[in-house]
Amino acid sequence: VDYVLERGLVGLSLRPLAKALGVITYTLTYQRGPKDEMLQAIVDHAEQRHSGELGPLPAPDERGVIGSVWSEQGTATGHRWTRLLTEVAVAAEYGQVRDGNGLLEARLERIRELLDDVGDDERRELFATLAHALVLGLAVDRSLSRDDERIDKATGLADERLERAGTA
Repeated sequence: VDYVLERGLVGLSLRPLAKALGVITYTLTYQRGPKDEMLQAIVDHAEQRHSGELGPLPAPDERGVIGSVWSEQGTATGHRWTRLLTEVAVAAEYGQVRDGNGLLEARLERIRELLDDVGDDERRELFATLAHALVLGLAVDRSLSRDDERIDKATGLADERLERAGTA
């Protein structure tokens, strides 16, 4: 998982992974199975580590819930985990991993914890899903555009709109 967090899941090659683990590629595939099974095992292990490594999200400040979730992107650890979640989503779409829902669920649970003051469970779930989708979309946008100023403004606008909708 550490190797993948540092280098990414996209384009993962078994030879450098085996070298990093101190084994030859044959030993790695013999012990761990085909590449798709290894990828799924990495995702499964990452799901177990996600929340423990990141801890709770910072309490919303004047920027609100989106700003709180987005602030994690400014940390190296938060950025690596978001990149992994994005790459797992793409890999799942193309059938390279069977299931990455645990990573999504771990992220949503951390966001739900910020939304204790939001009405019922269904509304909290919907706001958590919306906040997660916004932040993930902003992370992809930032990776492509490198326009931090625009992304920061969009984050603020999203928090304003969510506050009006009843999250605060």
